[in-house]
Amino acid sequence: MSKNDMLDTVFDATCKLELMQTMLGVLINMVEKIDVKTPEQAMEFAVNQNVIDDFLHITLDGVNYATQILNDLQKGGVE
Repeated sequence: MSKNDMLDTVFDATCKLELMQTMLGVLINMVEKIDVKTPEQAMEFAVNQNVIDDFLHITLDGVNYATQILNDLQKGGVE
């Protein structure tokens, strides 16, 4: 693996992690805005719960992908 290939691989992992950071920021803002004091607000939270769940799964998959890329690079190369 050439130096440029390694740099491209690190860039790929970095971009993925930056995207996951942005998604987590959006998710945190979404959760912080939810104020559950009334039945209507509880229903809104229930509706948003699926979106939050999707964001968490996408974020976890992205972090796992970036971690795998970096682990493979540490072991000597990426296939």
